[in-house]
Amino acid sequence: CDVCRMNFLSQYDSCAFDGCHRLSERPSLSEQEWREFPLWLWETHNDVNVRLLGERLEQNKLDKPNQWESQQARWPNLFTCPNCWREDHSWDESDVFDHLHSLYWSGDPSYIKIQSNDIGSAVVGGASSRGIGLRWKISGIIFVVVAVLMWLSSSKNGRRDSGKRKK
Repeated sequence: CDVCRMNFLSQYDSCAFDGCHRLSERPSLSEQEWREFPLWLWETHNDVNVRLLGERLEQNKLDKPNQWESQQARWPNLFTCPNCWREDHSWDESDVFDHLHSLYWSGDPSYIKIQSNDIGSAVVGGASSRGIGLRWKISGIIFVVVAVLMWLSSSKNGRRDSGKRKK
């Protein structure tokens, strides 16, 4: 939706969650650098979850969420990934990344090798590929999401406008 798109772009443009320092246009030279993008997206996703919880409670004229409710709105919750949470209710980002990896990327993480002697390329699965700037990648992802949303919106309008009408 437009509100979601604008909130995402606002977070990206405002360097939310230290995105301007964590997300670089230059090719990543270390594993820690390339881990930052999925972790930034994860933090952005959790911010949306907490914001939506607060909005829903406010619409129903209920109190703001307490710390436990806010924690449960974040993903993964304490029950899904107990190792992801520290006792002080902060995240262990290494365990969070491992959790994300186990859910979304199958196989051994050693198949991605970044050669530090060739800054412009990375070896992924044994094939060399030129590094593309992070902003171009994010722009491409946003373009695809917006295109799909526009297509879905136009197909709904097309169905609404087509067909037999009562006279």
